[in-house]
Amino acid sequence: MKSILKQSMMTHQLYSLFARTIRRGGLLLVALVVGFTVTATPVLAASTPTPTRTPTPTKTPRTEQERLVNIKRAGAANIDLRIGKIDKYLTDILHSVTGSCGKTSNTTREQIRGAIGTFRATLVKDKTDLAAATTFRVARAIMDSVYKKQPVYNKILQPAIRLMCLADIALERTIPRIDKAVAALKKLGYNTTPIEADVNSAKTSITAAKTLLVSIANVPGSSRAVSDLKTARKNLRTGHLKLRDAHKKIKAALLVVQTPTPRTTTTP
Repeated sequence: MKSILKQSMMTHQLYSLFARTIRRGGLLLVALVVGFTVTATPVLAASTPTPTRTPTPTKTPRTEQERLVNIKRAGAANIDLRIGKIDKYLTDILHSVTGSCGKTSNTTREQIRGAIGTFRATLVKDKTDLAAATTFRVARAIMDSVYKKQPVYNKILQPAIRLMCLADIALERTIPRIDKAVAALKKLGYNTTPIEADVNSAKTSITAAKTLLVSIANVPGSSRAVSDLKTARKNLRTGHLKLRDAHKKIKAALLVVQTPTPRTTTTP
């Protein structure tokens, strides 16, 4: 009986100790949670500040006068740049040692200067008109016309000038040399009629091409400039093919006249 009572008292003591331990652990856990919350909240608040949105500044629209001043300044610089490139191009082609235009006759050189000078004068006038413009709309229209001139310069005027130089070289240098060779063959008694026919045909085609090219270069912005340029190319090519045929016939003739005639001997 005593042992049972003693065991019951020990069980009660263990239960009381276990209950106290649970209560203390629970209070400790609550304290830890509350303490963590109190200390952590300011840290989180400090690490993620609320961003402040900067208001976007509103752009003030430019006035008509400001737009006019800007397009005048930029447009004048653009036109000056184009004029400078044209002047450089003229100097380069007329003083080129390797290019065909550097070997042209004085007449063709003056024709080239005149054609480029006429085109240059239109840009100078555009610059003057731009300076005198009183509204942005007028200034914009002037610059649009300036921009439209660039394809005319690149695709019509410059090709026409290059072809003029080739035509001049053929008429002033190549054909006179062929004429001298024909005259020498005639003295040797060779029949030069086929050669002269090729040369005359070439001269006609190349002369027609050059006349058309001079007209194109003087007015490169005409409505017929593109089609006339194609015709001039075709005539110039036809003339050069005829000159090539004449050159081949001259080489063949020289072989004939330079070959010694075999001597015939009679047996007594």
